[in-house]
Amino acid sequence: MGNHKARPKPAIRINASRETVHEGNILYRTYCYHCHGFNAVAGSLPDLRYATAKVHKQFSSIVLGGARESRGMPSFKDLLNETQVHAIEAYVLSRAEESAHPVVNQAPEPQAPSNTIIPSE
Repeated sequence: MGNHKARPKPAIRINASRETVHEGNILYRTYCYHCHGFNAVAGSLPDLRYATAKVHKQFSSIVLGGARESRGMPSFKDLLNETQVHAIEAYVLSRAEESAHPVVNQAPEPQAPSNTIIPSE
C-alpha cells in the first residue's frame, strides 16, 4: 500500500460521532501508530487511509480475529473490543477524508493595529 500517487479517500462511509472518532484517535495512538504511522500516515507498512472497502469489511476480523497474522498483523482480541475497533476504523476513515480534502490554512496575514506607529525608512 505504499507509494500512492493520488490522495487517499474513504473507501466506505460509516456513521460515527465526533466522540467516537476522538476515541478512535486515542486508541489508534495507543495500539496502531507504532506500525501504521502517526496520524495514520504510514511509511513502509500499509497506510490505512488507503484501505479498500474489502479491507474495511474485514476490519474486525483483521484487528480482533487475526485474519492477517500470517502477514505480520497481530490480533488485538485481548486488548480491544468490537466497539473500540469500530472507533479506530472511524478514526482511520476520518483521516482518509481529511487527506482527501485538506483544509488550507487561510488565516490573514497579521496586521499592525491601526494605532501603531510604523517607522519609515
